[in-house]
Amino acid sequence: MVEVLKQPPYSPIPIEKQVVQIYAGTKGFLDDIPVSAVTKFEEELTTFMDSKYPQILEQIREKKQLDKDLEEELNRAIEDFKSQFVA
Repeated sequence: MVEVLKQPPYSPIPIEKQVVQIYAGTKGFLDDIPVSAVTKFEEELTTFMDSKYPQILEQIREKKQLDKDLEEELNRAIEDFKSQFVA
C-alpha cells in the first residue's frame, strides 16, 4: 500500500485517479503484482482509465462516492486492464 500512496513531487494526481489507485490496492488487485512493478501498474492503469473508461473517472469526480453500480464498473475496468498488464 505504501507504493500506492506515493506521488511524485509537484505532480499531484487528481482525486478520481487516486480513488482508482487506492481502490485497486485495497481490493486486492495488486496482490499478485511485484512491489517493483506497482508504480508501472498505477501509471498504466491511469492511462488506461483515461482512454478506455473516462466515464468512470467522471462519475467518481461528480458523485464523490462509489455506489454499487460504479464499483461493479470499476471492478470490470481494472480486471480488463489487468488482463493485458505485463509487469
